[in-house]
Amino acid sequence: MEMYKKISPKSAVSLIFAIFVIFLIVSCAMVDYPLSKGRVVEGFNSVVYVDIQREDAVSVGQELNVYKVIRDVPEPSGIPTFKGVQTGKVKITEIFNNGIAKAVVISGQAEKGDIVELAHPN
Repeated sequence: MEMYKKISPKSAVSLIFAIFVIFLIVSCAMVDYPLSKGRVVEGFNSVVYVDIQREDAVSVGQELNVYKVIRDVPEPSGIPTFKGVQTGKVKITEIFNNGIAKAVVISGQAEKGDIVELAHPN
């Protein structure tokens, strides 16, 4: 009785691809930052523009915490992890009908690419 079967090159490529997809899903699940409400798409001095996806997601006057996602020290397994570090806070001043909101920086800093999340009152 034969214990091992030869694997075709096509099957080997499919297996490698499946492993890669699983690795990608696990890596994304390890990202440790707040759920995103939007992302800073542009900034000028103390004014930033935030992609909020939906106009009904926020309202004028609300405050958003700003987070920068940074790569953390790799675990012993060699898999990198990421975490969100709060860098500031912005306040929505205007909402446009294309899912973009204008905000002013009220503390810290906000830069293009940063993640924003609705600030919850304490």
